[in-house]
Amino acid sequence: GVEQFYGGLEKLIGPPLMMEGSLFKAMETEHCAEKDANVPFDTSNGIEGATSRLEWEFVVAPLIEGGRYAERGGDFRTAHPEWCRKPEPLSVYEKKMADEVNPRLVEAGQAPLTLEELVAG
Repeated sequence: GVEQFYGGLEKLIGPPLMMEGSLFKAMETEHCAEKDANVPFDTSNGIEGATSRLEWEFVVAPLIEGGRYAERGGDFRTAHPEWCRKPEPLSVYEKKMADEVNPRLVEAGQAPLTLEELVAG
């Protein structure tokens, strides 16, 4: 009920697990070091053959290699190359968060985003 709503996720499922005192490190471990890190899966937005390890890499430290990362299925990559995901350094998004997004959040009386929230998307 209302008590659970105002208690947030921590009240329901507990606090996030840390790795070496770091939520970011725990997120990396979940994506890259677990036994399913290289098991392909399809996403809800049509990307086929993604793996948690490569998705982590794409967000945190992408390599600029054509075709390295999973894309939407069928002939999407050749039919619509301009619509495909383009790997960009995380620093691009960190700068946008710091310069544009967080000031607007603070101005609206909200907490600024953290790096972990940015990466989690």
